[in-house]
Amino acid sequence: MIDAVFRSDRKHGNCGDTAKNMIKKAVESIRKEYDKDVLILVRFDADFFDGDLFKCLDEELKVGFITGWDASK
Repeated sequence: MIDAVFRSDRKHGNCGDTAKNMIKKAVESIRKEYDKDVLILVRFDADFFDGDLFKCLDEELKVGFITGWDASK
């Protein structure tokens, strides 16, 4: 599965609800085509360290996630 968004260089990769909407569509497709109870695990880099996104994944979509944070930045 591939999802791409073209944006200007002035917009962050996690601008607005872009990431959240993409993940919602992907989760919906996986559960529809594969199994409604399949374990889904999303891995993020530090650019997607976002409490609202994490809340959506955990509470709304019921998927696991792993992320990192670079404390030196």
